[in-house]
Amino acid sequence: MTRPDKSFYREINFSKPDIASVYQDGFIPVDMHFHTSHSDAFTSVPQLLRFATKRKTGVAITDHNAVSGVTEAGTLPHNNLLIVPGIEVSAFDGPHILLYFYDTEDLSLFFREHVRDSILGSPYLAISLTTEAIIRASEDFDCVTSAAHPYGYLFLNKGVLKCYAKGYLEESIIRKFDALEVLSAGLPRKDNVKAYNDAINYDLGITGGSDGHTPYDLGSVVTIGEAGDLDDFLNSIKGKKSSVTGTEKNVFGKIILAGASMPKHMRYFFPSMRVHYYQNKPRILNTLKRYRR
Repeated sequence: MTRPDKSFYREINFSKPDIASVYQDGFIPVDMHFHTSHSDAFTSVPQLLRFATKRKTGVAITDHNAVSGVTEAGTLPHNNLLIVPGIEVSAFDGPHILLYFYDTEDLSLFFREHVRDSILGSPYLAISLTTEAIIRASEDFDCVTSAAHPYGYLFLNKGVLKCYAKGYLEESIIRKFDALEVLSAGLPRKDNVKAYNDAINYDLGITGGSDGHTPYDLGSVVTIGEAGDLDDFLNSIKGKKSSVTGTEKNVFGKIILAGASMPKHMRYFFPSMRVHYYQNKPRILNTLKRYRR
């Protein structure tokens, strides 16, 4: 197996992934952020696995506050492609947290003990646990934590670095992650570059993913790591020996992303509004206090 020198570690490349070359170099490419019909996408698990087989790209199934997609994938053939058991948990104080598990049973146990009963009005939005509580709970499991789209989307506080920059979170919480998602296909280049620089400055591992909701998103961004097995791959991220390659979505792609998820979110419109209200109430009150001074 060809091994690169250390300059490969925590490298980011803003270019279309060359999947064949990744395998030739003795590594494996995995899209580490993908949603299925088990959360707010319409891509079925069988459809996702067919596309992954065709594109020879591993995939982490990271449905919002759900693990049933991972469970279904475990019952289906996937031609030796690497399927990473994962989940994207939406914290009450804003950030989205990607958790990757070495074992599907551990993922399911984490979900039952910490996520399932903490879901509020919408299954796709914030649960009742804070970022601190989710990270603390993850420490009892063999898993890898990565901060999803750290600078959030638009004006939304769905990233840990954005929440820190706004003063909602202490800097210490950033250091408790194993990695930062330094290339999210839905973010602008400038935010991805900032996230990458922060990963280096905080000495964290790096991951990247398409945040895909349609099968055509799969593999637009990949994390590249050790090719032995799931354990080796996740250890390469935790050990700061992974790299990330890919490109961001253009405006048309972002419109498709919004359109692909909006219908499912609309089913929970009124519960979602309640979640947004209670989640943002402390921030609104703090803003009003500042204006009154």
